Amino acid sequence: MPIISSKTRAAIRQEIGFLIGDNVHIGVVDAASSVSALIDTDLTYPVDDDDRVLGGEVTIYSGTLAGESRGIKAFTAATDTITPSANFSGDPSSLSYEIHKRFRAIDYNNAILMAEEEVAREMRIHFVDEQHILDNRLSNGNFFLWANGASSAPDGWTFTGAGGGSIARESSLVKYGVYAAKLTNGASNTALLSQAIGDYARFREKTVTLKAYGFCGTADRARLSLTDGVSSGAPWYSSYHDGNGWSDQDDLKIQQTIAANPTELTVGLRIETGTSLLAYFSRVYLYADDHVWEYDVPSGTVSIHQLLYDSPFHGRFDHEIDPKHWYVKRTNTRQIALRPEAITPYGGGALRILGQKKATLMTADTDNTELPVEFIVYRAAMLLDPQNPKAALWERMVGMAKQGKGGRFPGYSKIVEPL
Repeated sequence: MPIISSKTRAAIRQEIGFLIGDNVHIGVVDAASSVSALIDTDLTYPVDDDDRVLGGEVTIYSGTLAGESRGIKAFTAATDTITPSANFSGDPSSLSYEIHKRFRAIDYNNAILMAEEEVAREMRIHFVDEQHILDNRLSNGNFFLWANGASSAPDGWTFTGAGGGSIARESSLVKYGVYAAKLTNGASNTALLSQAIGDYARFREKTVTLKAYGFCGTADRARLSLTDGVSSGAPWYSSYHDGNGWSDQDDLKIQQTIAANPTELTVGLRIETGTSLLAYFSRVYLYADDHVWEYDVPSGTVSIHQLLYDSPFHGRFDHEIDPKHWYVKRTNTRQIALRPEAITPYGGGALRILGQKKATLMTADTDNTELPVEFIVYRAAMLLDPQNPKAALWERMVGMAKQGKGGRFPGYSKIVEPL
């Protein structure tokens, strides 16, 4: 299997530019620049030549302007200044950029995409997923998924926090799992990370239990909440965190019977009003008086070959679910189904799914490829410049990269969706 040294689309574009002799310049914009003038004192080194970049295209590949390209309308070597064909959408000062003359950035990007699509049809990417907690009625209770970025609410959750409150993905201070949710409240404001259960009616007149691990350095500020929208006393609250490191499994806990006519079932992880502080939450778990037998297959999955689960007491994935005791339901929503007659879920333990997925193709300059860089670079170079004297060499390099491809299904693979 090839070594996949992940690189951004911009870095791959520059490698291709080097191969075909089209990297006119790669540099960093000087701070004195503006939306209508890109200045770089290194641009004309070693020769002051007004024609060196004229007629080329400049592309920003870092910061908020990443991916913006402009034709070069004028260049003054004496002042190291490029005048773009149209103003940039913002000040490019201190951002990284590249200049090409033979091909535009969109030509490079299209060739890269075509190369990725070619190899992605044959190659699968191994993955490990830990989004599910056994018997949990919450989505993403392990805070494994953050599709909107590390500074936005995790998938399935909503953050509310006025006055400077924030949510962030935490990878260092974690009780169990890969990530925790880090909440910060604004001074004199609350912070709330909440999830509303869509099928709340199924819990009417059932006793439910909400648990979470919490970490806070201040006592009597962080806790859990739960509401069904109608019961007397709702919302209900757990005890406060005591301010001494990570809580134990039952320290932050709510157990209540849901009304016969609930209008919602909403879980909250809270910092109550006071000075601004941090609180961390890990492995949030809502269960009723029955088991959960079905779990959504991770997006893009092609095959699953192993299921493991850990104990909620130590976090080690040392229990495998026998392949005979689960199967994949090929319904509109693909799900992993446990066989009730053969296994009882270990409630509160995280489910680790090992499998293979389709590669996610790059769509932005800051995206990293999941596919072999050497294949993409040489294939894209061939697509852009097939008459290049080195094209035969590039074709041999593509062939060598293809010979190393993996993608075989391990033993006991459950095919979810064929490529």
